[in-house]
Amino acid sequence: GGAVSRQTITANGAWNQFIAAPTLSVALNAGSNTIRVQGGFRFTLDKICVNGTTTTTTTTPPGNFALNPPAVNCAMGDVTLSVANSNGNVVEYRAAGLRDWGTGNVLNVPSHQRTGSGTEFTFQARQSGNSEVNRLFRVVCAGSRVAADVSEPDADTGLGLIISPNPSSGRVSVRFRLGLGERGSLSVQSLTGAVLQSRAVVGTGAAQTEVLDIEGEPSGLYLIRVSGGGNKAQTGRVLLNR
Repeated sequence: GGAVSRQTITANGAWNQFIAAPTLSVALNAGSNTIRVQGGFRFTLDKICVNGTTTTTTTTPPGNFALNPPAVNCAMGDVTLSVANSNGNVVEYRAAGLRDWGTGNVLNVPSHQRTGSGTEFTFQARQSGNSEVNRLFRVVCAGSRVAADVSEPDADTGLGLIISPNPSSGRVSVRFRLGLGERGSLSVQSLTGAVLQSRAVVGTGAAQTEVLDIEGEPSGLYLIRVSGGGNKAQTGRVLLNR
């Protein structure tokens, strides 16, 4: 059932005279191989000599799964993440203080975190079949406008609400501070107080940032409200200008 190789040998016409041994190269498979020689009429086989060399194929292992240096769009504050040596499975990205795990590879850094000396973030990537990886990266954009604090506190709550950019074309970063483990909420409201969006938040004990998308709303003024435990709350205004 194996492959057949053919070699033509010219007879010398004498039964008692040897013919110079012909050679034939055959590629063998790994493991045991059977070599059978079969001749035609008046063919006498004296011996078979098998020799050769071993060829080793070396496979270079792929490189390690890793995060590439992020690409930063200073005008919008968008940081685009990508990975090297992906195995083809879905890649998820995360950055503490910006966004939890998700498949989108574009994260937004508020202007106050990318001006001056910038802010150092730990960007992370994970993929089934690979170990989770991270990369420290300082986002610095010289000349970017520092967002003004446009919050209007209901009381001296110390929530430190900052909204940027303001005006916005649809996506805003909301910075605030809640105690570690403190449960609160973040909402977008119309000027009449109607709640358009709302999400639960949990404090980290330090300044944290949530990104809100209000692009689907008509242009105009909107209220961003963050609340915590003990009736703490702070409200700011953002101008949507598309």
